[in-house]
Amino acid sequence: MPGVVRALVALGQDEPKRAANIAQEVLEADPSCVLAAFLHVEATMRHSTKAGRSLFAKLPNHPAGRADVLVKALLAGSDEAAKLARQTLAD
Repeated sequence: MPGVVRALVALGQDEPKRAANIAQEVLEADPSCVLAAFLHVEATMRHSTKAGRSLFAKLPNHPAGRADVLVKALLAGSDEAAKLARQTLAD
């Protein structure tokens, strides 16, 4: 859990690449850590929406978590996030 907290702090300090790397490390150590998976996607989408989009497809089927990531990506205002939201809603 300390790794997830470190990733959240990095994301809060507007360091999405660092946050994504920390979350990835947590996932490598514990692939079942769902919180780290969602955090990894959120951080990745902040610096590379295309890469985040492919990661989003691999997230566990958790509607609230997926909605949270989508809304945050949409608020960031990227075209890729809008495409992902349309695709997700169509599915």
